[in-house]
Amino acid sequence: MKFYLNIIVLLVACASAACGNPKAKYRVTILDETGKPVVGVGCSGSFEELNPNGVGLKAHYLSADTDENGIAILEGETRNYEQWISTGAPGYHGAGIRRYWFAGLKDQKWQPWPIEVELRLKKKMRPHPMYVVSYAQEKLVFPGGDFSAPLGFDLIERDWVAPVGKGKIADFILQGTRLEAKEKNGHPAGLLTLTFSNKKDGMIVMDDPGGSNLVGPQEAPLDGYQDKVVFPNWQARRNLMSDEEALEPAVPKACVFRVRTVLDEKGQIVSARYGKLDGIMEFSMTPIENFQITRVGVTYYLNGKDNDRNLEWDEKTNLFKNLDRQLGVQRP
Repeated sequence: MKFYLNIIVLLVACASAACGNPKAKYRVTILDETGKPVVGVGCSGSFEELNPNGVGLKAHYLSADTDENGIAILEGETRNYEQWISTGAPGYHGAGIRRYWFAGLKDQKWQPWPIEVELRLKKKMRPHPMYVVSYAQEKLVFPGGDFSAPLGFDLIERDWVAPVGKGKIADFILQGTRLEAKEKNGHPAGLLTLTFSNKKDGMIVMDDPGGSNLVGPQEAPLDGYQDKVVFPNWQARRNLMSDEEALEPAVPKACVFRVRTVLDEKGQIVSARYGKLDGIMEFSMTPIENFQITRVGVTYYLNGKDNDRNLEWDEKTNLFKNLDRQLGVQRP
């Protein structure tokens, strides 16, 4: 509710600015994946002014290059409070962030002044074919709505393991937990627990700031994998937040995983498959009378070769064939 009130305040502030379009100023810092400033690279931002006839908005972009500190300044008039800031350079994956940046209006200037933006350029190293699919819209549904028992999912077959599906290998083992004994709303708080089938299988959940088109790192780490990861659903996360925290943009996440791990007699890895998630796993429950539909939203990428830790998808060759359009993925 507070978020929508803030938007209304911005609308009123914008409408009341009779002496012209308010200005916005962005201080954009562009870094590479190591945190080093990228010098002499261009960035741009979307700005929208009121049309001369006072009806509708006229969009245009302003651009600037970064200085020796990797900083560029974008300043101009705009009436739109959802702005797109982006960058790109040869040999790098592009980056961009679209967000409601403004917190208020003072003296015809959107606040804060300037708005600090950080973009990260990740080098193109070895883009290659991968298994790539998104269940962000067409979510995975627990068979029969029952999420209380562990259930395996085969990443290559894209299905639950037999006998409930055609899957052969339980790459991910998923189990849901409901946190509320009684119904409070249509989407109760809950947890999704992810475990694995083999020793040294696991997942690393990491921050992925900077808006890079490339999800996560170019290469999977060798160590640091956890054999159990718990994902709270939105309602469970929201219950732990203050109103102010709920309004703050969440730091983007990426998850790197290792599955199908085979060890030798000394416990050393002989073979394994590596992959990543765009963001985290999303989990929701929708009770309908005496039945419950339980869904998992996830976008995953899986390397098609054993022991290859490369996580850069070439965006051209999906090892999944003939995917429905709603299962397609836009980011490498």
